Amino acid sequence: MPLSLHDHLRRNLKSLIHDAGYRSCELFAHENGIEKSTVSRIIRGEREPKVGTLDKIRQALDVDWNAILSDQARSSEGRKSSDPNR
Repeated sequence: MPLSLHDHLRRNLKSLIHDAGYRSCELFAHENGIEKSTVSRIIRGEREPKVGTLDKIRQALDVDWNAILSDQARSSEGRKSSDPNR
């Protein structure tokens, strides 16, 4: 069964956040002024994100819309961090 757009979105966000060097989606959210519960619930599939929220996440990750919505396997497109606390 093919993945839905929301499944791709969740998978891609989780991968992009990890690829950007964050240890958790909560830390990513906190450092970028996004509600921690919002990011967590989007990734767990408990919330459908608003376009504005997705755009804020996209900008924080420094990626284009294709990186978030693509149905292709993720590659390391996110911004890498040298901060060991991430």
